[in-house]
Amino acid sequence: MSQRSHRHRARRGAHTAAPRPELAAGTAGTAGTRRTPAAFTLIELLVVIAIIAVLAAILFPVFAQARAKARQATCQSNLKQIGLAFGMYIQDYDETLPLGRSYGVYNSNFAFLVGPYVNKLNMYGDNKGRESLWRCPSDDIPRAYDSGAMSYGIPFKWDGTGTWPWQVDYPGGGVMLGRPLSDFRQVADSLLVVEYVAPISLLGFNNPYVVAPTGDGLAQDCVEYNDMPENQWSGCKKTTKPLHNEGWDYLFVDGHVKWLRPEKTVGTGSVTDPKGFWTVTEND
Repeated sequence: MSQRSHRHRARRGAHTAAPRPELAAGTAGTAGTRRTPAAFTLIELLVVIAIIAVLAAILFPVFAQARAKARQATCQSNLKQIGLAFGMYIQDYDETLPLGRSYGVYNSNFAFLVGPYVNKLNMYGDNKGRESLWRCPSDDIPRAYDSGAMSYGIPFKWDGTGTWPWQVDYPGGGVMLGRPLSDFRQVADSLLVVEYVAPISLLGFNNPYVVAPTGDGLAQDCVEYNDMPENQWSGCKKTTKPLHNEGWDYLFVDGHVKWLRPEKTVGTGSVTDPKGFWTVTEND
């Protein structure tokens, strides 16, 4: 082989074996260098936080309303069961309501008389642990005594036109007798039991009765009296809003339960001197 040919091959082999500098650099850069992931910027973080805050502001009230509705449903269920207990009592006692309350020698109230049909109570003594039917879940008002709270009372009219007539006195006490059903011309428009969250509204106590939606120590919304924790006769010092979205749950004589704003129950009367559903008089 000629010398010229040999030199040509040597130059060609050297050219083929040696990588180009730019390729070598590129390969080394690809294999030896890792890219750092891009972090969130401050603006992006603030945007995410703002979105979460807006969603929370929208959803939290919705959740609160859902919880309130659930509590109201339980309260209405309580009243419905109490209404069924009244119905069974009435069938057993010649179509006559139980007494509303009594005091003196014989202390009792409607809850003790209809209680055996749904949830028996201790006539005298502690009734804690028996509150499930008799206390509304929305009722968190402190009571004068720690003997078992009651969230329901009878609607009473001093003039005798209410569901329970004017009390009958006897030696050493008195009683609010229950009416016969024949006294009711409009059983679907006459109140039987109303919500009552007063300090003195207790299981085992003889005063669960209500005279008006507001304006009195014996009103639905009174939660603190002018004198002593149990003296409802001294007038009302502090009131509460109705428990359920500006309204109360009401049980009627025919057994149905309905949510109403207080002013919708008083007919031609007022929230401090109610008529309408609070009396047995027709169309008042």
